[in-house]
Amino acid sequence: MSFIYLSESTTENKDICKVGKTTRDPEKRAKEYAGGWKVYKSWRVPEISLSIYETRAHKSLKSYLVPSKEISYREIFSINAKEALPIVEKSIEETEREIVKQQASNELRQAEINR
Repeated sequence: MSFIYLSESTTENKDICKVGKTTRDPEKRAKEYAGGWKVYKSWRVPEISLSIYETRAHKSLKSYLVPSKEISYREIFSINAKEALPIVEKSIEETEREIVKQQASNELRQAEINR
């Protein structure tokens, strides 16, 4: 199992979120971060494509990225989880479509080679 997760801060600052990846339970992963985080939503994705999904989710939120020198965590965005959710969902859906399309193309090429 592998997951992309959107976490929200459990501190006073509710206007930040984190997008990450894990091959473990996302709830347990979120609890490992200092400062208080809980999973707002997670998506199960193929492990072979996990980094692609995460990279694209990060790119979809790049205008909200908090520079790492300003905060002790990576992958933190200055947008609350509720507002980030449709942006990340769109990224996940688009990535899934692109991966399925690429797989179909690869299968077609392989079938042509095997003729």
